[in-house]
Amino acid sequence: MRRAASSILVLCACAASFGQFSSSERKGIADALYVGNLKVEDLGYAKRPYAGGGYGIVRDGLNKPLETSETLMGLHASAGYASVSTLLTALIAGVYDEPWLAIQHDPPMSGLDDLPDDLRRPILGLANWINSANNEIKHATERLTPEEKRALIESLPELAVADPSVRFSYVHGTVLTPEEAKSLLAKVDLARIRSAAARLAEAIERAIEQLKVAKSDFKGVIRERVGGMPIVVAGTEDDVHTDTDAVLTVDLGGNDTYKGRHGAGVGYT
Repeated sequence: MRRAASSILVLCACAASFGQFSSSERKGIADALYVGNLKVEDLGYAKRPYAGGGYGIVRDGLNKPLETSETLMGLHASAGYASVSTLLTALIAGVYDEPWLAIQHDPPMSGLDDLPDDLRRPILGLANWINSANNEIKHATERLTPEEKRALIESLPELAVADPSVRFSYVHGTVLTPEEAKSLLAKVDLARIRSAAARLAEAIERAIEQLKVAKSDFKGVIRERVGGMPIVVAGTEDDVHTDTDAVLTVDLGGNDTYKGRHGAGVGYT
């Protein structure tokens, strides 16, 4: 009967549209449980977590199903308006129950001297964060061989799509099975990557806001290596981007065309 009651709660959680149960919905749940000779408090009975159930939200869901359902519904509702960094932060703290991890920064970068200062500063600052995230990925994947990294990069998108008819142009090798992919992912410090992703998302959002209020009317295209990273900055004219190795592309306006591969790479951000 308790399993049946839990099934009722799952259906209620999936059907609800907001971040909290209304008083009438809570009464409906209580009435449904009453039919089975149960109370809402009975949902907190001790449960044995299944093997591998290490996510914080899974543990919370077993012990406090109503409250956790509201948390999940709140996250679902916020996806329509929250920033990427906010959603990643909620994922780290609310779903994985992980702490924030410190990120090591290299000294501030120099370069892009041909840019006006109100454009140069936010772009260099963002480049610094990208470099830091690159270092985090390097450390998080240091237990993988180059061949294993390549296999994961090629296989994970294919596994996520789960449709054999969808192919990615950069996939040249044999796609791993889900079991093989999980075995390799067990060697990766995913918490470190998630933390770096959230911090980088915050840095991107800051840089975008700073660039929006910049007064300089830059025209032309600059391609330069900053800290060893290929960076492209294009102005307000109509540009065609054919780069295949740019780690960061910033275009400030115009009717632009993108033909290359942008922000893609194995082992970096």
